[in-house]
Amino acid sequence: MGTKKAFTTEATAPFFQVHPALCHALTTAVGATLTDPGNPIVADVPRSILKNRWRAKVSAGVREVGPGSVIDWNVDMAGTMHAAVIRDVLQAMPWPGFVTREEMPTAAVVESHAPRVERPELAPRIGPASQRVLVSVAFRSLDRPVPDPGAHGYVYLWNLPIAPQRGMRVIVPGYDGPAPAVVLGPGDPREVEGLEVVTVTRLATEQEIQAVTRQRALDKAAWLSMALKAAGLPTLTKVPPEVPSGFPDIAPIDGQAPDVSTADDYGRMWWRAYKTAERVGLPNEQVQKLRGIAHRWYAIRDRYSAGR
Repeated sequence: MGTKKAFTTEATAPFFQVHPALCHALTTAVGATLTDPGNPIVADVPRSILKNRWRAKVSAGVREVGPGSVIDWNVDMAGTMHAAVIRDVLQAMPWPGFVTREEMPTAAVVESHAPRVERPELAPRIGPASQRVLVSVAFRSLDRPVPDPGAHGYVYLWNLPIAPQRGMRVIVPGYDGPAPAVVLGPGDPREVEGLEVVTVTRLATEQEIQAVTRQRALDKAAWLSMALKAAGLPTLTKVPPEVPSGFPDIAPIDGQAPDVSTADDYGRMWWRAYKTAERVGLPNEQVQKLRGIAHRWYAIRDRYSAGR
């Protein structure tokens, strides 16, 4: 039909909710005809003259990862509007969706000035014709979404046997040892001119990604349970003795704050609890109670700011 491109997107909902919603979004957002509603979903998308888009053959396979889902897309169409089809479908979904991997443009290639190695079989792979591939990566936990295009990255040397793609989860040498990161795109040779470039160590494994995602979901449920208990509401899990790493301390639900900054911190903590409860689908009365606590602290903050 045309050019084939592969993408990966994430959705903040489990498989049993994402799959039927995806079928509905394909038919309503881009007028697709489902030729196979199984998994992967296969659909024919008609041409759109208004959107300057050719007809396309789309497949979308849904798999559950941690508390959410990942959708593996393949789009076969003429032209360059492959990502636009997916974007239209994601916008019609009831949960936020974001692209975490897509085919990456040709990576930057620069001359290699690697020293001569006496035993070639032990030398790092630096590509054909004494060239090397540079990629830009961002330090990012394996469970966090890929930053938006244009985000700041660090240039690393890519010696792995497969081509780099935006969204690939990798392990790289960091400040304190091996660190998780994500490929953003080609690296800019000008940023490392005259410098020694550190090499990407390896790809992160699916097991590592799932383990981090699963632990993050458990920590989120534990932290939300701490907030629910403080608010006098039923908890989701057993309440841990300490706040999980990466989450804010549980703020008071009433009383006063000593200053505007503290009131703002309290409000932010309870607003995060409110939004988390909303996303996991807690009963509306519980969600609104958390929202009310956040608004109370924001009101106190605003009174401080106004000098009252």
